[in-house]
Amino acid sequence: MLQDFDSTLYKPINIEMHTRSIGKAGAASIINSPKNGKRFTISKKVMDKINSPKAVKISIGKNRIAILAEEEDSEALRLGRIGAKGVIYSAELVKILTEKFDLDFSSRICITFDKVKYTVDGDQIVAEITMR
Repeated sequence: MLQDFDSTLYKPINIEMHTRSIGKAGAASIINSPKNGKRFTISKKVMDKINSPKAVKISIGKNRIAILAEEEDSEALRLGRIGAKGVIYSAELVKILTEKFDLDFSSRICITFDKVKYTVDGDQIVAEITMR
């Protein structure tokens, strides 16, 4: 049998809670961690839309990047998998994107981008992800 709880032995913790709005799920993320590595991830939704390739080509525009499926060759970036997400383990890619889009990792290790639009290039779907 359990004893009765004596609340006089405890003092409640009073803290101010801050709510954080949770927007749309991210399309892609850049992880820039000194301890756990640098990588670029592509969400399951984007991966599904571009037909879950084994490799991609990433092109840089003014405010966004374009991701399209590619054959595995010397020009393509090979994708690893974390569950259904695509992942590119590349410090060089993280550096290029960080510099091009002036991303600030001084107080965090991950930045997620949620604005994506899909266009077509021939018979391929292209994911255009806004980086600002």
